[in-house]
Amino acid sequence: MKSNIFFVIFTILFISPVFSISNEFVDVRIATINANTNDIFSRKAKARFTAGTSDNKRLLYGWPNAIWSSFTTIKIDTPGNTIVIYGSNLGTFSQEPFDSFDIAGNTKNTTIWNKNNLEIKQEITIIQNPRDGINKDTFEIKYTIKNNNTFTAYAGMRILLDTQLGDNDNSPIIVKGEGRILKEKKWIGLEIPEAWITYDNIDNPTIKAEGILSLFGATRPDQLIIGQWDYMKEDANLWDYAIHPQDITDTAVAIFYNPVTILAGAEAIFKTYYGIPGISGGNLNITKSVDKAEANRGEILSYNLDYINSGSENISNLVIWDTIPINTSFLDASPGYNTTTAYGLVYWDIPGVISTNTSYSLWFRVVVSDNPGLIVSNTAASAYKDFYWNEKEVKNSNMVWTNIFTATITPTWTITQTHTITPTFTITPTYTNTPVGLDMELIGSFPNPTRNPAKIIVKLTREAELFLKIYNVSGEIVREIKINGVTGYNAVFWDLRNQDFIPVASGVYLYSIEAVVSEKEKIKKYGKMSVIK
Repeated sequence: MKSNIFFVIFTILFISPVFSISNEFVDVRIATINANTNDIFSRKAKARFTAGTSDNKRLLYGWPNAIWSSFTTIKIDTPGNTIVIYGSNLGTFSQEPFDSFDIAGNTKNTTIWNKNNLEIKQEITIIQNPRDGINKDTFEIKYTIKNNNTFTAYAGMRILLDTQLGDNDNSPIIVKGEGRILKEKKWIGLEIPEAWITYDNIDNPTIKAEGILSLFGATRPDQLIIGQWDYMKEDANLWDYAIHPQDITDTAVAIFYNPVTILAGAEAIFKTYYGIPGISGGNLNITKSVDKAEANRGEILSYNLDYINSGSENISNLVIWDTIPINTSFLDASPGYNTTTAYGLVYWDIPGVISTNTSYSLWFRVVVSDNPGLIVSNTAASAYKDFYWNEKEVKNSNMVWTNIFTATITPTWTITQTHTITPTFTITPTYTNTPVGLDMELIGSFPNPTRNPAKIIVKLTREAELFLKIYNVSGEIVREIKINGVTGYNAVFWDLRNQDFIPVASGVYLYSIEAVVSEKEKIKKYGKMSVIK
């Protein structure tokens, strides 16, 4: 019996092709073998790592099984004058990848690999988020190079992260203070930003990841490149790199630490962070509430939208909007509102919100329709420019719902122009109805994921026909919808039914939405939503 138990333990510890360090937030996988050289979906390269989240979303390419496309290059000027990939068969392992705990109780994985009498230790450790210190949702990538020679050595490294957020292998990358990087770019020395962030979808993100380069004890790199993975992969480039002019289609981040002097018996340490973002820059939070958990048909529902900028930076170009719930009609709202009632939208343009932790409120009211047996539910949302990242961010509120009685009643309410909530300030709209040419901004689908009918929201600079096509993951068209779009915000309603008006199954659905003025003036955007039944 004991021998069988020992065999199971031995198999888990020494034969498993992957070590996983994980918690309720993140999961980092380290390969323990070289395998599946010709299969990119299950390939493994010993000592390399990839990462995802506890709710099964990727943070790096290949998670959880394909552990090979992110790797570290070691540059040794003395002794040997060589560039080699960490963990390759050009060196030797003195410690196989092994899981343990550090003195703070954090889960970590350690590997030691040797080249030219340099002992190079790789430690991947899950730590508390450096920005807010709340969740253990970040992992520290640390290398220690020890010189076991009797003379001075010179060595450095390049850490290449093959970003893939969710299912997007070209996940947009935003650099602190510069916004989104669309073409390859190199930063050197003091011009290197302190942090970068990446999303699965910049218009309606469901997962984000942040890399911290020079804050909270991270080692400031000597060079940073945001670029095309294909040009930096192991059979293309390991160090010296020329920037390519075309748009990036497969994002990657290369973090360089130039060779440094390491005396005999001494060590050099290089450290960076990657994981779920903490609070950085502006941070708008929206809390939504409704005044009735149950209502009769014909009654008024009053919604409050409380918002606050709890971040360290001001935000600008703020738009807060809400979809008018299905089976209701719009009544009135707090000052400064705009409506596209034909498409079920109420919104406010707000110049900006300073980071003072001051709470503000908006409100709107609707009348419940006569349709029986309803649950009225919806989610508010916002979009704004964050000064820290110099890029647009999107935030959703919580969902609220009201049960509607099925009995027919005679409405007893009267419409007045007063409201139980006094707005804290008057908003001057900045929206204009005189755009020059056609442009369309895809705000996203709301709610997402959804159990209820969804709305795909876009902003148009002029009137145009809107064509929405819903696809399943096999590329088959599920539903086609056409409406006449107006200047400003538009919501295209999908009732979660197919072309035969049969309810669709749970799953992921893709969509395209095209704005058309003429054959020569049109624009198309793409998105994704999840349906949960």
